[in-house]
Amino acid sequence: MGYFQNLSARDRGSGSTRCCCFAGKRAYNSALTRDSINQEIEHLTGHLDAIIREQAGDLVFHRLDQIRRLSATTRHHGDRVSLQAKRTLINHLSVAEAYQIAHAFSLFFQLTNLCEERARVRHLQAEGVPAMSLRHLFQELKEAGVHAENLQHCLDELEIQPVFTAHPTEAKRRAVLAQIWRVAERFDDPDEALEALWHTEEVRERRVGPFQEVENAVFYFERTIFDTAANFYAAFDAELAAQYPTVKRRRHFLTFASWVGGDRDGNPFVTPEISRTTAQWHACAARDFYERQCALLLQGITHTSPPSRLTARNEPSDAITAFELN
Repeated sequence: MGYFQNLSARDRGSGSTRCCCFAGKRAYNSALTRDSINQEIEHLTGHLDAIIREQAGDLVFHRLDQIRRLSATTRHHGDRVSLQAKRTLINHLSVAEAYQIAHAFSLFFQLTNLCEERARVRHLQAEGVPAMSLRHLFQELKEAGVHAENLQHCLDELEIQPVFTAHPTEAKRRAVLAQIWRVAERFDDPDEALEALWHTEEVRERRVGPFQEVENAVFYFERTIFDTAANFYAAFDAELAAQYPTVKRRRHFLTFASWVGGDRDGNPFVTPEISRTTAQWHACAARDFYERQCALLLQGITHTSPPSRLTARNEPSDAITAFELN
């Protein structure tokens, strides 16, 4: 039986399903949404349960199951006897058992966060025209009577620059972030990623320094920002053309900045050398992204020679002939 089936799936007093999931500032509380979230949570935590039992042994799994059952009883009924029993059980755990059980609960809640994020995406996709979407924005501008000339002037002057900062209490390692990402990508078959996550230390043994903060920031650029920015511009241009066909986006107005590794006002441990290395790190991340995109493009260029209509007009340059596809 999965973790949340014990903890929050049923209120025995009324028999009603109880789940309150927050994504951003919006609560998704429909029966369909609650059921879908609970099903996904059961799916992931059920697989994790099996891995914990296999890797940590029946005794640790039994202790874990006892604690969460007692927690569920205490939560639902305010049972002081269950609360005291849980405290007694925890106090008698060995250090190794306590570590494994704490690790299990941490993973349970991280997987729950993932399921809630997926529910948020489904909720937004189910809306006809989501509020604050690009389509909704341009429809509102059109309905408000904003003229194309005024919108063009606005776009020509528009600058948007989200800034990354490092939270001083963020201790999650890049390795953990990567494994959670793998779980999301392989949601229907998560065992390999979940097993790797179970064996990954969640907290660094040493204090988080500027380089670790930079590493986490670069992770989000590599995994989300680069692709998302391109997708955003494609969607922006399409929605703009649908409502204002004469207005064109003539420049990139969305750029990103980061204080991480360069904010000497907020982090006394950042030195000029760290800032230089940080800039190089970001540059390498951007370069690697372009190299990967070029490699994908080259996979589609498999001609042994250019089409005759091109060779009749231009001789291939040295740069082109230098490429040899295997």
